[in-house]
Amino acid sequence: MKYITNKNSLLLMLFLAGTLLVGDVLLTLIILWLHYQGFFVDYLPHISLVSNILTFILISFAVGRLFKHFRNNAKQLHALDRKQQEAAWQTEGITQVMDILHEHDENLTDLGSKLTKFLCGYAGMTAVGFFVTTESKEELELITSLGFDLSFPQRISVRQGLYGHILHKEQALVIQNIQETTQEKYLVKSAFLNIQPQNVVILPLYFNHKLAGVVEGVFIEKMADYQLAFLEKIAESIAATIIEIKQNQENSRLLAESQMLTENLRAQEEELRQNFEEIRAVQEQLKEKMEQTELIKNELAARDKVLNIAALVTESDIFGNITYANEKFCEVSQYSIEECIGKPHNIIRHPDTPKELFREMWQTIKAGKVFHATFKNKRKDGSAYWVETNIAPVLDANGRVTRYIGVRFDVTERMEYLERVEHLLAESEEKTEQLQVQGEALQKQMKENEKIKNELAARINVLNQSAIVTEADLYGTIIYANRRFCETSKYSLEECIGKPHSIVRHPDTPKEVFQEMWKTIKNGGTFKGILKNRAKDGNAYWVDTTIAPILDEKGLPIKYISVRFDITEQVRQAKQIEQLLFESLEINKALKIKETELTRINAELLTTQTQLKEANEGLEEKVLLRTQEISLQKAEIEHKKNEIESSIRYAKRIQEAMLPTPEELEELMLDYFIFYQPRDIVSGDFYWVAESGEYSVDYLNTHKDFENKKRYCFFAVADCTGHGVPGAFMSMIGISKLNQIVKEQEIINTGDILRILNEEVHTAMSKYGQHSQTLRDGMDISLCCLDREKQILYFSGAIHPLVYIQENQLHLIKGDKRPIGGGFMAYKNQIFSVHQINLDKPTTIYLYSDGFQDQFGGNEGRKFMSKQFRELLFQIHHLSAQEQHSTLEKVLRGWLNEKYKQIDDILVMGLSI
Repeated sequence: MKYITNKNSLLLMLFLAGTLLVGDVLLTLIILWLHYQGFFVDYLPHISLVSNILTFILISFAVGRLFKHFRNNAKQLHALDRKQQEAAWQTEGITQVMDILHEHDENLTDLGSKLTKFLCGYAGMTAVGFFVTTESKEELELITSLGFDLSFPQRISVRQGLYGHILHKEQALVIQNIQETTQEKYLVKSAFLNIQPQNVVILPLYFNHKLAGVVEGVFIEKMADYQLAFLEKIAESIAATIIEIKQNQENSRLLAESQMLTENLRAQEEELRQNFEEIRAVQEQLKEKMEQTELIKNELAARDKVLNIAALVTESDIFGNITYANEKFCEVSQYSIEECIGKPHNIIRHPDTPKELFREMWQTIKAGKVFHATFKNKRKDGSAYWVETNIAPVLDANGRVTRYIGVRFDVTERMEYLERVEHLLAESEEKTEQLQVQGEALQKQMKENEKIKNELAARINVLNQSAIVTEADLYGTIIYANRRFCETSKYSLEECIGKPHSIVRHPDTPKEVFQEMWKTIKNGGTFKGILKNRAKDGNAYWVDTTIAPILDEKGLPIKYISVRFDITEQVRQAKQIEQLLFESLEINKALKIKETELTRINAELLTTQTQLKEANEGLEEKVLLRTQEISLQKAEIEHKKNEIESSIRYAKRIQEAMLPTPEELEELMLDYFIFYQPRDIVSGDFYWVAESGEYSVDYLNTHKDFENKKRYCFFAVADCTGHGVPGAFMSMIGISKLNQIVKEQEIINTGDILRILNEEVHTAMSKYGQHSQTLRDGMDISLCCLDREKQILYFSGAIHPLVYIQENQLHLIKGDKRPIGGGFMAYKNQIFSVHQINLDKPTTIYLYSDGFQDQFGGNEGRKFMSKQFRELLFQIHHLSAQEQHSTLEKVLRGWLNEKYKQIDDILVMGLSI
């Protein structure tokens, strides 16, 4: 070890170089440290100067490699930190987007406005356009934009150009350096204010491969990869929210249509229940009963099912040929559907039925009236059956008959029972004549028998078309009862709702009947039976009952509908007749004993009996004539009702045509709502908007976005005298005159507008001779004029006030205490005040008629009052227009509480400036 050759020294140097080249810096440093510690001097003394030089070079290499290693580590740490920052930026951005989607998941315009502002502020976009697909899915509609001028396209096809190319691939497109791009046919035509776009991103919004919209954004600087990744991550969430908002809007529209259909059905049901006693009943609106269209369909199916079980229904053409027959008709007549369709109704005509009856039927229904009669028909096997028949014509828009609908009830058992009773009575009378029953007791009994016979005949000739209808939940609790049920059971509607049907159960009815009933309807079947019920006063009554369940989409019952016919009188008559027959037999036995004593006065009694019979026949004829007269009067009233209702609905269409359309309102006012709820079909309240006037040249030079609008925007709310048809005609006069004054005469002073309107209404009324001081034909009105250039609101009012809210403070400006028009000629030349409101701060404005505040309701049946109404407006003014409208609707429904009727037309207009 003390002597090492130069060869060994060279090998040591090579070893050091090899360790350095392979990257083992630590081992190299250890060898160098041993060298400087004298290890190699002590043990390797013969190393030459070359080895020292090589050692120095190796140290330099080692230091260089170490510095490079530290620099690479620093770059990696910097890159890792940048990626973490980019990931944190994406996470924060996604969180904020999720918050925006959660807070604005009801309105596409609000959502688009928030997203465009966020993307410009957070993602660094210079301009953003937010598109959604139209209903046809063929175009994209611009909802909102930021940074683009008015020439930016409002609609873009999804099949053509750059958008069609991108949407076909369902992926985002980034165009960097637009000026260097050669594919000009694919470039987006985005018009900017003062900046030429350099980098454009077009982001399709897909959810479950369904296109919901597109976001187009512009970057001044080149777009980074993490920014594009962020946009792609939020695209699906935005698309899901857009689809959800559209689905909610579609559901709201369907629900509104469903509610309208439900109200129409309930209005018709109310008209039938009241038997057309008052024509005004057709104008009353029933409360909402069902929430979903499917539930309405099931309920209608259940009602139709009950009707098909209880009645024989047919339809025929104008010649009487059968075009439709239900199963009940085929079951009773014994003809199949194929045997009925195309055949005349005379296939079931019984030869005993007089031909005069059918001639009368054709005369009635051809005249557009309803025919009603009870007569005998013939089955396919020749046997007879009795029906109570109602035949009604179906008219077209011109009043011509297009077909006939017949509804018949099988009353064969009842008629056969009455025939048996008449036959037994005839036998009793014959036996009485044979036994020559004489005496005051026999004469009294004969009169009683004749009286009962007349009562039975009178009851048979009067058709009781009214039915007892109730609805119950799955536990048998009453949730609806009609007027006939309350009259029969002696319970009020409040005493019925929420109570079980057992309140009318009679103890004489076996429990097994109800067990069988529940078993049938719970399995989805229909229960029929005759039950004995008990009224509130303890008296019993009999009903012919049909109960059917309403099923949901899974076929499970959700509630039950019961239709009952009161047959108490028939049951009582039957018992009386049985008792009468029993007494008659007993009397016959006693009369046989007195036969010899009564022979002498037999001839006198026969003469008296003949006279009574003639008198009774005359009375029956009068009753029949009176019944026919009532039926004709009823049909005439129904015809007049239809004519009046048709005229009122036509007047409603005329009135709606004169009111501003939603497109006109949205063009003039951005954030607004109109709560409009007429009391009747037509309304005495109306709202009106218009534009007039030109901007100054200086203002147009600095505000180019106003060049397509007029300077002055007018809006008004008016309440005409009365409601219904008279109020509607007065509202048409008011709208026509306001259009004349503002649009044709171009008067902008609100006080002058009301002054001229007052004079015009007085002049219009005087043409019809209405000079009386007691007449009050006119209107109360609140009128506003918005000066867009000066940002000032001018207000004038006739009776009506104006409420506005600024900086969380409510202000009330009262109108002048004088109406527009009216019978008092002293009001003709009135001057109206003009009030001015500066709109330099966010302002919410409300115009309204007195319908809401004068409505009776609540727990004590008092008026809502104006103070409480203003407090309500203050509570909701911070909400969106749609939410304010919904809140007013809910408050009004809760105030009425299904106990009170709307007494006046209601109109509230609110807008934020």
